[in-house]
Formats: sequence, structure tokens, C-alpha cells
Amino acid sequence: MRLPREGSRIRLVGLKNASLNGKVGLVAGYTQDEQRVMISFPGGHTGIVKVKPKQMTLLQEALPRSRRRFSSRNLRASMQTEASEVMDNKQDSQGSLDDQLLACSRDADMLFDKADVSGDGEISKREFEIYMKRHTKHPDSTIRDLFYMLDIDHDGYITRDEVRRVFLRQKLQNRKDRRSNSDMEAGGKMSMADLLGLDDDEMHELPDDVYSMLFLSEDWSQAFWYAISIFGLKLSLLIIIAIDLYTNKSFPPNEDVPRGVKAAQFLLLPVAVAIEEELITTFFIYSNLKWSETILELNCGAELWKYHVSNLARFLDGLMFLIVNITLLLQADDILSMFLNFAALCFVQTIDNLALHLARKGYLTEPLETVAGDVLLMKLPRNHNSKLQLLDSAMLVSTFAVLVVAWMVVRLTT
Repeated sequence: MRLPREGSRIRLVGLKNASLNGKVGLVAGYTQDEQRVMISFPGGHTGIVKVKPKQMTLLQEALPRSRRRFSSRNLRASMQTEASEVMDNKQDSQGSLDDQLLACSRDADMLFDKADVSGDGEISKREFEIYMKRHTKHPDSTIRDLFYMLDIDHDGYITRDEVRRVFLRQKLQNRKDRRSNSDMEAGGKMSMADLLGLDDDEMHELPDDVYSMLFLSEDWSQAFWYAISIFGLKLSLLIIIAIDLYTNKSFPPNEDVPRGVKAAQFLLLPVAVAIEEELITTFFIYSNLKWSETILELNCGAELWKYHVSNLARFLDGLMFLIVNITLLLQADDILSMFLNFAALCFVQTIDNLALHLARKGYLTEPLETVAGDVLLMKLPRNHNSKLQLLDSAMLVSTFAVLVVAWMVVRLTT
């Protein structure tokens, strides 16, 4: 069955939500696998709804993309026209038309790249709201109005060309009013850069793993237990491997270990530390980031106790993996088996990342997909504590030192 074009007029059918059944909307887009359809509604009060293709009936097919009023080609042509108007202002014009376009595009792209955290080339309403609440103190009504101002074709998504056009239009208006685009205007209006919080670089992305899902999940929700179960699965596998290593195997006598193996073991010690993503991430978070109550405004489930619990789980995961990895390393008596065991164990390390991506791509339940998507949207504030920021380096060096001591003890006592 051919799917309707973006912008097509449809009616929702067969939904469990009675308030949405029979509602008329527009096709705003599709998920990457085309298993879900994004539906927007005139007026925007209902937001974006994600449904299956069979849960909608086509009322009116949209025109081909090349004939749509606000296609990318028309937007760029309009930008050229508006830029020419900017250049027509004899008193202010400096530089070429390309310079004017470049300056506007630079500021517009700065906003777009920051807000488009999913990297799909479009900013959804949810992404825009999260970005604005993180970088500004605007009320919800202002954020909603800004979204509709930037969403020129009203399809529920903001494209790069749309942002550039709005920035260029603002520049034209500022020149006509003889006001600076970077200062507060006398009438209380702000520049686009100030209005959209482009100068705020005080935040850092959450780690893209299942432990961030645990942090953002609501108490005892599906996402909470999903993250806990993945942690339990991974830890159980590592414990089973550790029990086998310490009961059925032993460290070979020092004289039975060739010099080449000893050298390879020592050289792999820093590698073993470097690949411990969970351990290093935990060091970084506690050294450079901090929990803040402001994140509760964006995600009510991101409480302080879950911040510490999720990081503790991440730390235990990394620590257990490091212990098992080093044990395998030190029990080896030939180079080939040592490298094979070292590489084979790495698949266990990726279990939490695979679980996150399965949830995010919609293979599981919708609540899990939502929380997994929020991991990309949320950020934590930096702590700006110069002394505390040395902690991650100190912990990394200390971990390597402990491994060196363990290697020396095993080699000297066996």
C-alpha cells in the first residue's frame, strides 16, 4: 500500500483514545522504517501524534513536494529576495549579498544544529520545547508561538531552510528599524540570538545508554523496570563468567608464561581501562556535571536519587567488566587465546546500548520508545568546579595503577 505524501489530509480511525478517533489532521512525516506516521493538527493544540498507517484514512492527497508552496527551493529563492532587500538599504549595506546570506545562515545553523539532537534534519515540536526550556526561561505559550513562527509550512517540523529564512527576515526588519540584531531593543524586544538562547553552552548531553533511561524514567514505570532488568541481565552474565574463571581456571605459573605474553598483558592494561566506557563515563559525570532541579521541569522522572542510582549501576557494570576482563588477561598463557578472549568478552559490554536502541526504534512499547528518545534530548549542567574536574583524570590514572599492581602481584606470586 502506497503511503500518503507529507502534508496529506487524513482522518484518524481505530484508536483506543476516543478523543482522537475521527480527528482530521495532516501527515507530518514518517519514522525511518515507515512503521509509524506522524500526524499534526491544525492549530497545533494537540501536538504531534504517532500512529500506524492502518489507523488513518486518506481524505486529500498533498501536492508533490516540488509543487508545495514552501519547498526548500522556494525558501532559498525567498531568502535571496529578502537578502536583496537587505542590500537595498544603502546606509547599512556592507559586503556582498553572499556575505549577508552567510551571516544569517551561520546564526540560523547554530540554532538548528543545537536543537536537532536526533540529527534527522528536522526539529520536532518536542525537540524544540526541550531546547527552549533548557536554554531560556520563556513560558510555554511563548515557546509555542516561536515554534509556529519558525515552522513556516506548518507541517509540524522545522527545517534548516525555514530557520534561515526567519533569521534573514528578522535581520531585514532590524535594518529597517535601525536597531542592532544583538542588543535589547528599546521596546523590549530581543534579538533572535537572545530570544532563542544561542549563547548557552553550559550543558552536556546524557550518556547514550540504558542507565540514562533509568535516570529519566518515572518511578516504577516500564522504562524503570526495563533498565533495571537490562542491568540485572548484564551483571548476571558477568558474575557467571567470573565464577567460572575463579573456580574452573587458575593463574598459570610465572615460568609457564612466555615473555611475549607477559609483555602483551602489560601493554593491554591501558587498553582494558580505555574500553571501559561505563567506568569512564561515571568518572566524567561526577567530575564535570551535576544534577539540577531545573531538569525536573523538562522530565519529572529525573529525580536526584535516580541520578545516583543510575550512575551507581553504570559504575558497577564497568567495574565488574573490568575485573572479568583483567582476570581473563592474566590467566592467558598464549597470545592468540588472550586476544580472542579479550575481544569475545566485548559483546557483553554492548548489551545495554543494544537495549536502548531497540527501545528507541520502536521495537518494544511506546512508553519505552518515548523515554529512549528523551535520552537524546536531555542534558545536565556543568559544575564549573575546577578542582572537582580533576577527579576523572585522577580516577583514570588510579585505575590503571591498580591494574599494574595486580599484574605485578600475579606475575611475582604464581
